Amino acid sequence: MKRIHIPIYGGFLHLCGTALEFTEATTRAIEAQGLIPGEPSAVAACGLTDSMIVDGVVRVYVWAEHGNTAARCHEAVHCAQEIAEHLGMDPLRDREAFAYLAQWFFERIGS
Repeated sequence: MKRIHIPIYGGFLHLCGTALEFTEATTRAIEAQGLIPGEPSAVAACGLTDSMIVDGVVRVYVWAEHGNTAARCHEAVHCAQEIAEHLGMDPLRDREAFAYLAQWFFERIGS
């Protein structure tokens, strides 16, 4: 798993190579906070995104099927939504900032 600092907004992007790696990474992060993880999603066909705050830092976890541009785009938007939610950004009001944020995620997912 590759970890990348998210510029401007802070936090970290965790790029997972497989759905299993995604599930294991998010489960470990949840358990490290003393919480009990829920059941992993079985409906994900080609991508997964989740986020949490660990030690006051936003962490976004993502997996997108290798070579699937549509999945990369889809998950990039979810990643941007996660950051927007944590920061109180309104994607409809802050459209340009949100678009650049989604683009930043897209460029890193699958890289």
